[in-house]
Amino acid sequence: SGDMPEGLEDVSKFPYLFAELIERGWTDEDLRKLAGGNLLRALQRAETVAARLQKERPASTATIETMPPIEAHIDPKTN
Repeated sequence: SGDMPEGLEDVSKFPYLFAELIERGWTDEDLRKLAGGNLLRALQRAETVAARLQKERPASTATIETMPPIEAHIDPKTN
């Protein structure tokens, strides 16, 4: 979040950005293009990362049924 503008530290703040853009005259179509473009960029980035990770190690065969309970992952000293 260090490279994000103040007040837009994460995606939970995006409604505020859109509200401000509406105040500045952006149309619904403009906002759809902005949101859609961002979504496509995010999906492309996710695909790039997924491809890199698949080359680094094989896919997991774990299932929910074989996973240890969440308590096994919690360090009681830090929580």
